[in-house]
Amino acid sequence: MIQAIKIAMFNGHGNYSFTIEAPVLYLELYDAFNEEGAFQFRQAMLAEYQQHPTLLINHAIVNLQDWQLGTPESQQQARKMFQSMAERGYQQVDYLVNGNIIGQFILAKLWQDIKVNVTFHASTADFLALFPHFDALITQHQCTQNKQRR
Repeated sequence: MIQAIKIAMFNGHGNYSFTIEAPVLYLELYDAFNEEGAFQFRQAMLAEYQQHPTLLINHAIVNLQDWQLGTPESQQQARKMFQSMAERGYQQVDYLVNGNIIGQFILAKLWQDIKVNVTFHASTADFLALFPHFDALITQHQCTQNKQRR
């Protein structure tokens, strides 16, 4: 299932798109998130999770290439979402840093003391060199997003 969702409600800033192929969630973040945008994102993801049995999705791959960070308040919303992911049974989160070193620094702090294995990969290519079986998932998602943006 491929979904692209733009947060466009009043005062909410931040965009994302995702693909779920259980047990994996592939997520791309775009732009900068404020508290309202992060809250809307967290609520949308919760609604999506409710469509899947608990523990069905246990691995997230997050591409940070186009993420422009967020406000301190949005980081509090992110921390709540990370705690919820741990409660839902997530075991692994792989971040594709792609040059977003500040994002890596912020996310590493937000994940502290949450019992999920979090790994940062320098690039999508580095990640795929280790886990080539995810190439089709990532490529399919990116092709779909490129078509939708035209």
